[in-house]
Amino acid sequence: MGAVNILEFIKIIRKYFRKILIFVCLIGIATYFVASGMQSYTCTLDLKFKNSGAEEGLAPNGDKLNVFDIMSPVVVADALDHLDIDNNLTVEKVRSNMSISEVITAQDTDIKESAAAKGEKYEVIPDEYIIKYEYGAGLGEEFGGMMFDRIVSAYDNWYVSQYYNKEKISDFLGVIDYKNMEYMDLCEVIQNNLDIITDYLDSMAGGDEEFRSLKTGYSFSELSQMYQNLKDIDYGKYYANVRVGLLSRDKEMLIKSYENKIRQLATERDVNYEKSQMYKREVTSFYDAYKASSLYAQAAGTQAKIGATNEKDEMIYDFNLEKVINTYDDIVLNYTNTGTTSTNMGRQTDFYQQVIDEYKNDSVPPETKEELLKVNESILQELAEKVKDYAVVANQTLEDYYDKIVTNDIEYVASASVESNLPVSLILIIALIVSLAAGCIFAIIYEFLGPKANRHGKEENAKPSDIEPSENGPLPEPESREEQLLCQQANNHFNEFYLVYQPIVERDGSCRRSEVYVRWNSKELGEVSGMKFFAMAEKLKLERQLNAWLINKVVDQIHEFDKAGFADHIMNINCEANELKDSDFEEVLKDILEVNKAVAKRICVEVMGSDSSSIAYSSAVLRDLGAQVCVDRYDAVNNIKIIKALKPDCIKLDILSSMEREGGGESNLTLAIKFRDIINQCRESGVKTIITRVETETQKNLSDLIGADCQEGYLYAKPKPVIEHIQDLKECNNAKG
Repeated sequence: MGAVNILEFIKIIRKYFRKILIFVCLIGIATYFVASGMQSYTCTLDLKFKNSGAEEGLAPNGDKLNVFDIMSPVVVADALDHLDIDNNLTVEKVRSNMSISEVITAQDTDIKESAAAKGEKYEVIPDEYIIKYEYGAGLGEEFGGMMFDRIVSAYDNWYVSQYYNKEKISDFLGVIDYKNMEYMDLCEVIQNNLDIITDYLDSMAGGDEEFRSLKTGYSFSELSQMYQNLKDIDYGKYYANVRVGLLSRDKEMLIKSYENKIRQLATERDVNYEKSQMYKREVTSFYDAYKASSLYAQAAGTQAKIGATNEKDEMIYDFNLEKVINTYDDIVLNYTNTGTTSTNMGRQTDFYQQVIDEYKNDSVPPETKEELLKVNESILQELAEKVKDYAVVANQTLEDYYDKIVTNDIEYVASASVESNLPVSLILIIALIVSLAAGCIFAIIYEFLGPKANRHGKEENAKPSDIEPSENGPLPEPESREEQLLCQQANNHFNEFYLVYQPIVERDGSCRRSEVYVRWNSKELGEVSGMKFFAMAEKLKLERQLNAWLINKVVDQIHEFDKAGFADHIMNINCEANELKDSDFEEVLKDILEVNKAVAKRICVEVMGSDSSSIAYSSAVLRDLGAQVCVDRYDAVNNIKIIKALKPDCIKLDILSSMEREGGGESNLTLAIKFRDIINQCRESGVKTIITRVETETQKNLSDLIGADCQEGYLYAKPKPVIEHIQDLKECNNAKG
């Protein structure tokens, strides 16, 4: 193709005018949408702090006020959770597109410049800020305003929680299964919750005696009195009937439970008594040492002199004296507190013993009990309804109060405003220029090269995929060499993957279950971490194939255990399936176990649930399939009642990590007692407890001390292939024998 002069160009345009016109329209529309997709918007919010201390850069509680908290991960995550839009935004993506700048007044600028001219330093402490958020056109122009509305709401909640200790009144009877609880235990739950609520409302009333909610019409003192009446009247009747009628669901279990509590209190009381005696010895030794010191003699000498001054050697250093006094006070306070705690535990023990004696000597006629049970059922139903209604009113009152606090402390000077970073007129001009240029180029190419292109046919631009499309569309294309190799493994039935097992050792030294891990020994990459290839499998939509391979492999290798004489051995499968309801793992497991029903009871899936609902769902699914469930990475310390209600087959406790976070010493002792109580409660409910990450004899001894049912970790054995692991099991059982 030679050079085209102007006349030839005009002829070409006239010849293909209709084709060019169609092409220009198509390219113009496409260009407009592409340019629009490159469009971005900036949403701006003006924020001013008006709380006491804001002019000094301080928060209401005296801490340093940090405006960047409004874009903290906690606040942004809360905002995204409450944003009613389905998008792929992440917390970090939002935060990376946010910016905050200070608003410096002209007066502050002049003062700062004047101070600098005099060689002085003047620090400007702003109380007003401009917050900006930039986002793409794909989210829509109105998205910025919606996002800032959610961020403002989330920050307001964070602000009052952080600086004013905002709490929420619980509908505590609505979140527990009180219909199956022992009556005395239920009384304790009701009383404790009512006491906590009234104490909190009393503290709120003391903080602002004049406040009365415009939404509910209540003051905090009135709400506190409502809950107090609930405790004195409704709960009082319920509790009196339980004690008078000696009501219980299972009297023997109640007595055993209280006897266990007495034993626990006795242990804790002895610990507190020993600690109080230790503090007592410290008080004595500290005071004797202080009295013998030069500081005491100096103070006494100075006070003995009439008209003495604090000069030269007679000066008393306030700092040192205050430090000594504070240390002494701390020791005395610890001595008093531990002694008081020990005394209170003694009283609690007496109460438990009284209850035990009453129930052991129960002479209340059955018909009286039956009548009292019917009365209490009615009282409890009414009590639950009142607790629910009161919680709604109390929380509305609290919201009204904290709304007033936020309104007084934070002023959003103007509503969020949105500006486009690329004007629409410019987009239209770009679309017109690009489409015209493309149309002309198309005409010239078609004139000179079109026939050749037609003769040579269409280019081959698509390569066959190595993997069949998934049910939800084609699989994503791999972006790295590792991902390519994983796709090849999926096609080759994961022939480089293998399983390893780690023993879970019982208290008696035997091993009745093992944990299963997946390993990938790539010929090209070497060993690839499980976390990495599970993440790649999720990205490439290969979880279903990988999970199917895993379960099938476990089922196959169970026969190896059978041959070796371990016919009842249980396999804890660590499969990285965080929640069954969010993955294909449930369907895969169902398909395989329906064919292999005989081994279903020997499969125990470790569920890494983030909340009680996911654990409940997973437990129901696995039990329907005949499999076992193990709960891992769940806050059992604060949710032991939920664990007892759901009753999984076992739970994993990482007490060693918890102790490392606590830092040792007295806090570790408290944590060990707490975990021992959890283990005892689990054992009473038929739930096995497994201590993880046991790597040293010290850690093993600690786990033995708190009474865990099982332990696992590198102290016992590293994860090994099936044959080597079976040999370890034989040695373990031989050693036990």
